Amino acid sequence: MQSVPVAYWTVNQAYGVVPRQNLLVFCEQVQPENGNSGPYMCKLQSNMGALHLYTPLELEECAGMVQGLLTSEGPACTFNSVHPDGDVHWFHGSHNLSDGPAKHNTTKRVGEGGWLTIHSNLQWESSDVPFNCSLKSSKSGRYIANTLIHKSASAHGASRSLPNGVRSHGPLRIFLCISVLLAVTLK
Repeated sequence: MQSVPVAYWTVNQAYGVVPRQNLLVFCEQVQPENGNSGPYMCKLQSNMGALHLYTPLELEECAGMVQGLLTSEGPACTFNSVHPDGDVHWFHGSHNLSDGPAKHNTTKRVGEGGWLTIHSNLQWESSDVPFNCSLKSSKSGRYIANTLIHKSASAHGASRSLPNGVRSHGPLRIFLCISVLLAVTLK
């Protein structure tokens, strides 16, 4: 389970909290379809009293499991549990194939809870150089997930996925994609 810092409390010792201490909140199974970013109340209870503040919750850009394989027509990849939308970019070695004459087809499907599944295939002959299928977030312009597709990753073989910059690991670990932003701080 991923825990996300909610706030840095700046309160005096009378409340039994060390100033600038990290407090954590656990959010599970948050889905993009809800669209309700708050504000939510965070409450600190101690034997010296209670304090609270209001903060919005916003789902960060993320991608769950990435699958890549090599078909008879060329490499293909699928990004599951994507939020928000993104664009697939294909690389062959250090060359960006997405901006060139290479033909690729990308489809997007909205699934349960508002999560996107993005599938892309590249029409390219087999090569000893691996292909890199990368997902670029439409929100930040950063690459948030990728997978290398080697010649040995045939349609009957196992797919290989690599972790991305925002640490989205494994299928349906959607709670890893939570970002908590402060709206109001305590005085």
